[in-house]
Amino acid sequence: MAVETWERSGAELAEHIRARRDKHLVVISQRTDSDLLHLDAEYVGAELEGLADVVVVKQGPITYGLSESVPEDWRVYGDSARAYPAELSAGIGRPSIFVKAFRTAERRSKADELIDLVNGFPVPPAALRHCSVQRQTPAQPAIRTGTITGFLGGGERAIVSFPFGVTGAIRQEDLVPNVRLDWLLAAGQEVSGRLDPESKVLHLEAAVHIPRLGQAYQWNSLVLCLVEEATPEAAKLAVLPGQTITVPLADISSNPLDQADDLVTPGQIVVARLRQQCGRPKLSLIDVDDDEDPVRAPVLIAGGTPWLELGRDLLPPTTAELDQRAEAAKASAAEEAAQPLPAGDAQPVAGPALKQVQLQLATLQAQMRRLRDDAEKHGSAVLEMAGLLAQVDQLERELDKQSEELDKLRTETRQKTAELMASRSRAQKAERKLRRVQDRSGHFASQEEQFRHELYLAWVERVSAAEKSALWLQDFAVGPKLLTSFYVHSEEHRRKALKALVDLLVGRAAKVQGRQLHQLRIGEGGEDAPIVRAEDGARCWRMSVESNAPAARRIHFWCIPGGGIELHELVPHEVTTV
Repeated sequence: MAVETWERSGAELAEHIRARRDKHLVVISQRTDSDLLHLDAEYVGAELEGLADVVVVKQGPITYGLSESVPEDWRVYGDSARAYPAELSAGIGRPSIFVKAFRTAERRSKADELIDLVNGFPVPPAALRHCSVQRQTPAQPAIRTGTITGFLGGGERAIVSFPFGVTGAIRQEDLVPNVRLDWLLAAGQEVSGRLDPESKVLHLEAAVHIPRLGQAYQWNSLVLCLVEEATPEAAKLAVLPGQTITVPLADISSNPLDQADDLVTPGQIVVARLRQQCGRPKLSLIDVDDDEDPVRAPVLIAGGTPWLELGRDLLPPTTAELDQRAEAAKASAAEEAAQPLPAGDAQPVAGPALKQVQLQLATLQAQMRRLRDDAEKHGSAVLEMAGLLAQVDQLERELDKQSEELDKLRTETRQKTAELMASRSRAQKAERKLRRVQDRSGHFASQEEQFRHELYLAWVERVSAAEKSALWLQDFAVGPKLLTSFYVHSEEHRRKALKALVDLLVGRAAKVQGRQLHQLRIGEGGEDAPIVRAEDGARCWRMSVESNAPAARRIHFWCIPGGGIELHELVPHEVTTV
């Protein structure tokens, strides 16, 4: 899309920001004395095609005029940018945060952050029309459709069968580098693309879609991550291909004696809580409930599988996978070995014993073929060939023996790696159990004081420092059944209930996966009347504390007319009365 350079006054730009628009608006300011920290307006505009208009303003009188005409948290100046939602003219929504690159290396990441902020706005009608037009674009011709029949070489190749009797392959390097094809595609899946008639390689047509972080997940949800690297101080986790977040040890374990690489292993799939801190994504492996299911990882190719799944760890390759990877190389080596080699061409190569034996074997086999061809002309070569045959036989036995030992070592390595990942997963669960709320009943004059204190501690732990100013605990009343029903439960149930209550009282329970807020009704039907308290007209609501557990706990609470919440009772799932 075209990017507009603003030539009018700052006051007119302020009017344009406030005016009725059918698209979002992005304003990017650029200093005139240097372009080193300019955000790439063309890149932002291309990524937001049909969703937002992009305006570039030069630092100077225009930005000064804009600052005089809008509130402070609407201003743009220097090498910075801000996004304004389309519904701003109707008094709905607010401008985004101030986005600025402080180092040259941050220019692309800050541009992506700005794009994510715009993608988080409600989609305006113009963008919906734009998407509708895009869907009507006809597909390009000459496309072949086949079926995935299997995978080779540890997911490096996918085999595709076509109805016209031809078999082709999809290459990992053509799709998402370093992501196995069996993490993207599924056996039996139909795929379409351009088939190279000579190499039989199928090039999928615009098949891969890697969403932005803000599109794939909601904040505060549990997500699956691939451990890419681990050191004693931190670990690098991939939330999406190419989107890696560094997690410090403090967010992996609360035990100062632990080390990150003792708890997570490169290649392991782990569950983490995705948060936002100061406008940046953050992951925590501490704040994870074992009974809360993670969000399903995105499918990167339509019709395929989620790119991450629990238990889908990157273990060392099996012998079969290594054999498959070497299949093409072996075919090429066989053709080369069929050619006679001049005597003396083969030089001993220093390296592992297995490789040395293989090279010697290939050299002797080539010499043997040459001598066999010349045997009739050179009778003396018969004796030499016999000696070579004996050497070949000996080397083949040695090769078989070393291959068996290597296969055994590879199997042991794979088993040990799997055991290590399992033990580290157990260590993470144990770490979370050690952080349970301790019994402090002897320190309070009443049970309600103890409950409010424990709820406050749960808020301190569950809400990050950057969010605390915006997510204060709402005031609430304690109903007559609450404390008895709360403290009759186990410590584990109370801990989970406190987390759910924090989500409720800071106003984000409706956005947290699994809370399932809904009104409690007099019957089980969706059309039954809600339960209403006669004395004040308060309506009873119900919220999930846990899921996928026997008698999963629920919280009942009253929403009082005019505002206010009264916590009523902690009950098992089957209790639906008050």
